[in-house]
Parts: sequence; structure tokens; C-alpha cells
Amino acid sequence: MLFLHNIAYCSLRFNLRSEKNWDGLAIGAAISGTIQTIEENVCGMDSEAKITNGKVTYSKDMEYRVKIYKEWWDGKHSDIVVQTGVEDKRLGVDVYVISKLEVNVIERKWGQGAKAIGGEVRISDLSKAIMLKKRGYIVIPDPEDPVVQEVFKDGIIKTFERHSRVGMPTLKDFIEDVEWLREQGTKKVFLKTGAYRPEVVA
Repeated sequence: MLFLHNIAYCSLRFNLRSEKNWDGLAIGAAISGTIQTIEENVCGMDSEAKITNGKVTYSKDMEYRVKIYKEWWDGKHSDIVVQTGVEDKRLGVDVYVISKLEVNVIERKWGQGAKAIGGEVRISDLSKAIMLKKRGYIVIPDPEDPVVQEVFKDGIIKTFERHSRVGMPTLKDFIEDVEWLREQGTKKVFLKTGAYRPEVVA
């Protein structure tokens, strides 16, 4: 049996998909000593984020979310957690939040990044769809295709789908990833699983 020190496989937290209620939930979690998780793709979806050589160097949205929690946190009970999926790892979100925002807990999310719901996020703005594609996301249909742009402007296509890739790590990959995160300064590593069966995504 394998025991991984200081790794939590589940956490009590309030997940939030929209930033409009962030202040109340973050402050409430901080003063009550409850974990608050910032879900995946926050930096990637932030139009004001700065990405240099494929890596995030600044995200207004991420910095705000961490700041609000820490302003009310006593520094001892519970903590703020940043969830990272495949796209977040690719964009270096983990290194950014650990080194620049002093986040102590990283949650790795396996699978479930591409849900069978016709697109994780529906994008109704052409420029944002193009931005997300340039940041490495899978966007359907291709927003940079001139034909697609024309039919979108004509109202035939009303939205674009943004998809995240599905993570399928091995046990060896996971152990090495945890060791790497600790080298970056992470104090705790959480794991959220919800992977599809391999035959479903083959």
C-alpha cells in the first residue's frame, strides 16, 4: 500500500463557477476556517491575464480571489486552494500562484475536464473565442477560420465551445508531480478525480 505524506484526496470546500458571488463565499469560508477552492481555468479565462512565453505571469481575477480570502483568513485554520487541470498546468498557473501569490495548497484535477455537455463553456464573443484558442484551448468551431467568422457574424453560429483536455496520469507521473510541486513550495497537494473510462475518450 502506498502512503503519500500530506496529500488529501478530498476536501470540504465551496466551489464557485462564477466570480459574482466570490466575496461572500471567500470571506465566509475564511472567517469560519473552511477551505475555499478556486476552480480551474480562472487564469486562462481572464481577459486581463498576462501570458509570457506560454506561461501566466499575472491574472487580475486570480490575484483578487486569493487576496479577498487572505484578508479575512487567520493564517492558521484551513487555507485557500487553487485547483489545476491540464490547461492550468500547461499555462504554469501552479508556479504562478505558489511563487507570486504565496498559495500553499494545489489541487490536481484528473479527468472531467471535458464533459459531455456540448462544451464546458459557451463563448458568445468572437474576440474572446480567438483569445482562448491562442492560449491553447480547444475551441469549436475554429474562431480563426474566415468562413466560421462570417457565419458567426451572420448569426448562423451564435456561440463557440471551449473545451479542456482530459488528464490521464499514471501513478508514477502523479508521484513525480507531487514531488515537483513540493520543490516549487507547495505545502499540501489535493487530488480531485472524476475521470472518464479510457474507452470513453479513446
